[in-house]
Amino acid sequence: MTRKAAKTKAPTMDELAGKLWKALESAEELLTHEDPTVRLKAIGAIASVSSAYSRVQPEAQREKRRAEHPFLADNPFASLLD
Repeated sequence: MTRKAAKTKAPTMDELAGKLWKALESAEELLTHEDPTVRLKAIGAIASVSSAYSRVQPEAQREKRRAEHPFLADNPFASLLD
């Protein structure tokens, strides 16, 4: 018998931005680790996550604005206001 994978809801852009920010903070803490290999991996993680964060954050802000203004949520021309 196989088990079905639990369906998980995809995070909103704002939730994703929050998770990426927490990942950045966690990696930053590792910059003071005594092992130079750990520090080097932390630098690589910061570079990767900060790149992703910089792409997600503007969309998260747009998503939040649209949620705050119902007119923007249903308006097909809302993207022109961004």
